[in-house]
Amino acid sequence: MEFYFDMDNDTYFKLLPQDAASEILSSAGEGCSLNYYLIGCAASSGTIVINDTHYRFEPFDSVIIAYNDTFYVSDYSKPTSIEDDNLPSAWRFLLVDLDAFLQTEYHHKEPSVKQIRTLLSKGSCMIRAKEQPSFTSLAARLLDEWEEHREYYRQEAVDLMRLLILELFRSRRAQIDRSHSAATRDYIEPVLAFIKHNYREPIEISDLAGVSGLSGNHFRRLFEEYTGETPNVYLNRFRVDVAKELLLRDDLRLEDVRMRTGFSTITAFYRNFEKFTGMPPGEWRKIKNTAPSLKD
Repeated sequence: MEFYFDMDNDTYFKLLPQDAASEILSSAGEGCSLNYYLIGCAASSGTIVINDTHYRFEPFDSVIIAYNDTFYVSDYSKPTSIEDDNLPSAWRFLLVDLDAFLQTEYHHKEPSVKQIRTLLSKGSCMIRAKEQPSFTSLAARLLDEWEEHREYYRQEAVDLMRLLILELFRSRRAQIDRSHSAATRDYIEPVLAFIKHNYREPIEISDLAGVSGLSGNHFRRLFEEYTGETPNVYLNRFRVDVAKELLLRDDLRLEDVRMRTGFSTITAFYRNFEKFTGMPPGEWRKIKNTAPSLKD
C-alpha cells in the first residue's frame, strides 16, 4: 500500500497540529512505504507516549517520530504565559518527507545518505533541551520559519533541515557510542586496528570476521552497528583516505599509489576514489597540488 501526503507548496514539509499529526501516523501505519518523519517541539510540560513508552517532557524539548510509530499526548499543563482557560496544544509538529529531501537537497558525502538512513531507522526518540540545546534550538527555528512564512522562508527551512540532520546524526552516533557494550568494542576495535596495519594487503571479509572471532553474519551486523558502514565500505574509505595523502606527493605515480593502498586493480582504485571524493585521483591531485594553501 502506498500512502502519500500533500506537502505544503510543493515542498518537503507540512505543518501539523498535534491531533492531526497523531491521526496521520495512525492512518499510515505499517502500510506507509515512504520515509516520513515528524519533528515536534514542546510548548509546555507533560507526558507523551510513543509506542507505549511514556516520556515526560518540558518546554522546548523535541521529538523525532518515525512514520510507522504511534504516539499520543496523555497530559500536559498550561504554559505560565497563557492566562485564559483554553489550553494550547502541548506540541507543534512538522511532517518531513525525508526521502525526497535527502535525494534533492542533501549533497554532503559525510555523513552519507545511507549512514543517515541507518541511524534514523533506529526509530523515534525524545531529545531534551537541557541535554541537546543545539538540536532543540534548530528544531524550534525550523518550525518558526515554516509557521511564520517570512521572506525566503523556504530556503531558510532547507538550510535548517540540513543542519538538523547533521546535528541529529552527531547526537545519535554519540548515543550509540555510549551504549556500545564493552564486548562489542572488544570484537570490533581489533578489526579496525587490523585494517589500519594491513590495508596494503588483500583483505577479505572472512579475514576480518576471523580477527573478531565472530561468524560472518554476526560480524557484519556488529561492524555496521558500530561504525555506521559495512566492512567493505569502511575498508575502501580507509584506503582512499590514505591515497589522498599519498597523492600530495609528486614523486608517486597513480599505479604506485594504487599498490600502496591495497586496491587489487587500477580500475578498483579509480572507482572507489571517485566514489568517495567525487573525482578521479589524477584530477584530485591536480586540484590539491595547485591550491595556494598547499604551496605555502
